[in-house]
Amino acid sequence: MRDFSKVGPSVWKSRKFWKLPDDAARFAYLYFITCPHINSPGCYDLDPAYGAIDMKWSVEAFRKALQSIVEVRLVEFDEVENTIRVLNWLTFNEPTNPKHAMGMIAQLDQASSSLLKRRQLNDLTPFLREKGFLRDGALRKSVDSLSERLREDLREPIPTETETETQTKTESETKTKTEIKTETIRTENARDGDPDAAPYGASVSPRYQPPPLQMPASADRAATLMDTPLMRRTAK
Repeated sequence: MRDFSKVGPSVWKSRKFWKLPDDAARFAYLYFITCPHINSPGCYDLDPAYGAIDMKWSVEAFRKALQSIVEVRLVEFDEVENTIRVLNWLTFNEPTNPKHAMGMIAQLDQASSSLLKRRQLNDLTPFLREKGFLRDGALRKSVDSLSERLREDLREPIPTETETETQTKTESETKTKTEIKTETIRTENARDGDPDAAPYGASVSPRYQPPPLQMPASADRAATLMDTPLMRRTAK
């Protein structure tokens, strides 16, 4: 836990601060930048239940104030990881030397949200470069190592709701087209008398088979006469 936190007097002239809907939200913002969980990089884990206990509020009241603060862009909150990122924190709490910066990198790495850590590291790096701290080999190695790990963590993009809906629609259309094509083939086969191709168990007319040839009566009589003993002797 930090011994102290810097709160600039300009907070009382901040348009975002006064844009908050009520004093409860303003009180909550001061909590986020001075609470026991705050660290030097301004990006830390905080379960709303713990925050509610600290402020002696209900969890619902705490979440409501937090949402108001997020909406005016004073903090960011990762609801999955329960990570807070104080926006514009480094303007008032920049690193003072390479050793201090090393401590900030180490504390930033302890936060759970890779996304918010990446954003805060992106804000921190220009300060380190401007002050010449990155000439320190150990600090540069720490920054590069954390940056690479976050890049690996965030390499797989999370599809947005729109992308998911589009993918589902495409899969559904493909499935429908396949079913129609399959049904067409089955129907054509059914017309040819293939009982296994009948859709939904429908009966199928058997293949057309012409009736056996019937010899006319005169032909039957002639064949009978040819089979008499006289005709057999004559044939010999």
